[in-house]
Amino acid sequence: MQAQGLRAPVTTLTKFHQSTHQRLYIMKEDPPPEPRRWEEDGGLMDSGVSIGGLDYSTSGPNHGSVIVGMLKVGPKNLFVMDANNRQLQVTPLCVLDFYIHESFQRRGYGKRLFDFMMTMENCTAASLAYDKPSPKLLSFVKKYYGLSEFLPQNNNFILFREYGLEQIAADATFIGRKMRHIAG
Repeated sequence: MQAQGLRAPVTTLTKFHQSTHQRLYIMKEDPPPEPRRWEEDGGLMDSGVSIGGLDYSTSGPNHGSVIVGMLKVGPKNLFVMDANNRQLQVTPLCVLDFYIHESFQRRGYGKRLFDFMMTMENCTAASLAYDKPSPKLLSFVKKYYGLSEFLPQNNNFILFREYGLEQIAADATFIGRKMRHIAG
């Protein structure tokens, strides 16, 4: 919340269970092998490990795994304006929430998670809509996917120029995204 300047969490378990057609991708990191040291009595002693302020434990079902980040996506029916001031109705797959813990940022985890989602969803970064993207997310998609030009929308979603709103004909339907021209 703090990293994105939000007043409340975007994703909660309750909200996620109430929504339909949304998918949550969660990335976890297993702890590194724990260092061991010899004690004076001749036995091996395990030491605790802390990485990035997160403590790993060797007890419990996950054996010290930590959540590195999460990415929530789902289709949304959106009314958007293209550069020609046409109002269109589109139903793209949307990035609804994307977060990598601060201690794991700038280490490739976000790109790995985002690429995994795109493989599973059979999409590209340009074919997605983004819900209220933070400056960090805009910088991320520019750096890794070359996306920077977009038209701001009244609904707080953005579609990048590469989405191709200008090429959409009235009453056109495309695989992966439904589109309809709305008479204005």
